[in-house]
Amino acid sequence: MSDIQLAFGGIKPISASEYFANSTPNYTSNVRNIPNRGTKMSISQFRNNDNSINFKTYSYYGTINSNCNSITIDVNSNIYFTDDTNYISKIDSSKTLISTFYNVGMPYSKLCILNSDLYLAYLYNDPNPAYWGSTQMTNNYVRIKKLTLTNGAVTTDVLFADKVHHSYIPGGDTSFWSSGYPGPITINPNGDVYIGIITGYWWGQQDIIKIASNGTKSLIYSYLGDAAAANTYVYSLALSNNSVGFYTIHQNNFNYMNDAGTITSLFTIGNADCRIVRYLSSRMIIFDRTSLIARVYDFNSSTIIETVSLYNVDFKEMCRSSINDVYIFNVKSQRILVRNCPNDGSSSKRAALSGWHLAQLNTSLNLQLTNGYYWIKGEKMPNALQMYVNFTADGGGYESLQIIYNTT
Repeated sequence: MSDIQLAFGGIKPISASEYFANSTPNYTSNVRNIPNRGTKMSISQFRNNDNSINFKTYSYYGTINSNCNSITIDVNSNIYFTDDTNYISKIDSSKTLISTFYNVGMPYSKLCILNSDLYLAYLYNDPNPAYWGSTQMTNNYVRIKKLTLTNGAVTTDVLFADKVHHSYIPGGDTSFWSSGYPGPITINPNGDVYIGIITGYWWGQQDIIKIASNGTKSLIYSYLGDAAAANTYVYSLALSNNSVGFYTIHQNNFNYMNDAGTITSLFTIGNADCRIVRYLSSRMIIFDRTSLIARVYDFNSSTIIETVSLYNVDFKEMCRSSINDVYIFNVKSQRILVRNCPNDGSSSKRAALSGWHLAQLNTSLNLQLTNGYYWIKGEKMPNALQMYVNFTADGGGYESLQIIYNTT
């Protein structure tokens, strides 16, 4: 029973009767092969239904608010998330929950991390009036703070971008409609932030705004009509590999959008309520929150190369770590699910066992790695070392270590 409880949720003391599909609370309502009350149920029916298939379980402690709105993770494996409270919550590397880590003052803020900086987007109510024609509007717009983290603590707190709203950006609509809570946010390695903003009065309008690392704001995309009716809301953003443009979930499609706002559709999902996150340099995970299906899109082949069904997932948001592990926030079973990135030699934490192992991984996953330096840590090596790996000579997989000889 303890294994079932870990996989599907529940609070001790617990009995098997609580895991029928129509039980209350319904831990297994959307899990295949699980019968309703009054029917015989066996342990075998739970096998192959665990969320840990293709995802490793990351258990956390404390009562987690089910209204998770954003999640991100720093280089020290501290997890930060926001919800319908006024705080950023934190789960530290020892899996201890700190629900009042940082007081935002507003709920439903958005988070994104670059190196040691935590970017916080939140709704701000400006007391100065704004107008749509002659109609005075509530002057709500989005602000972005940059919080510097040192050992998991905020050491610097500065305003990175103010008035993130199209009426305050050259070329934007000057008729002011109040902003809603901030939409999806992502940041590229250059420190350029992309964020979705919805403004509304009679209907919701959709913007995507770029804030360059120097604070300059530009309007990348704007739909000033009824965005809900036109299905033009942007549900998720993910960074591009070359620091130019970004990826979106938009109009039921997985798309690429450049900084000029030109949209290229890459894959039709059929449902807009999805989240995307980068996985390896050549992959994107697309998670459909309605069907609970995670698809892995490969940029090299322009196809879906893997489909994973997740059961019993009260899925909210997902993110990736600095070493490309993908975290899914699942409040139903009180767990965070983690899809581990393979050891591709990209960092000391992702050190490959040998050049040969890296070559086999390169072939099996089509990583398109080229000759160069990679992190290697053999079974008897105390620390990882950067070594040159040749993928082309005699089938590839040969590693060499540069040794500098000094006569003194």
